Amino acid sequence: MQKTVLITGCSSGIGAALAREFRKKGHRVYATARRIESLAPLAAEGGAASLNVKAGLIDLGGNLATQGFGQIRLNTAGDLRMSGLAYTDGLSGSLSVGGNLDLTAGQFYPSSYSRYLLESVAPAGRIRFAASGNSTAAPLSAAGSLTVRADRIVQGGRIAAPLGKIELAANSLLELLPGSVTTTSAGGDILFGQHRGGLAIAGVE
Repeated sequence: MQKTVLITGCSSGIGAALAREFRKKGHRVYATARRIESLAPLAAEGGAASLNVKAGLIDLGGNLATQGFGQIRLNTAGDLRMSGLAYTDGLSGSLSVGGNLDLTAGQFYPSSYSRYLLESVAPAGRIRFAASGNSTAAPLSAAGSLTVRADRIVQGGRIAAPLGKIELAANSLLELLPGSVTTTSAGGDILFGQHRGGLAIAGVE
C-alpha cells in the first residue's frame, strides 16, 4: 500500500536517507529543506532508457534532475554553460542524474558567481567530460564554482572557472586524461588560494 510521507531536513544526512528509502519502496515523498538546490538529487533516479541531446550551445539553468535514464549524453559543438538561480544565499544550481552522464563540449564553465553541482547518485555512476575541440578562449565568466560528484569521474575536456573554484569529488576513481585542462586561471593572472590542509598556494599560468 502506497503511503504519503512528509520528511523535513532533507538537505543531507538522515532526512535525505529516509526520503530515498521511502521513495525506493514506492511511497509518495514530500521532502523539505532550507536550500532548494539540495532537493534535486533526491528526485534523480536511473532506468533502462537513454537520453541524447545535441545542440550548438547548451545552457543548464537552475536545479535539474533526470528520471528513468541510465545513460545521459549532452553534446555541443560550442560551450556548455551552467547557471544558477538566485536564492537567499546567492546563485546556485545543479544537474542530478541516476546513471552515467557523458558531456562533450568545447569547454565547460559556471556562469559568473554561480555555484553549480553536477552529480550522479548511482552507486557506480560515472561523469565523463570530453572535448569537441571547438573552444579554447577564456569564458566570459568570473568567480563561479563547479562541483562534480560521482563514483567515477573522467576528465578529458576543458573545465574552466576563472577566479573561481573547481572540485572533482570521485568516490572510487578520478581520471585526468592527457590533453585535458582544469583551470581557474583568468588568463595569466596570479591566483592565490588555500587547500583543505591549510597550506597557502599560488599558481601562475
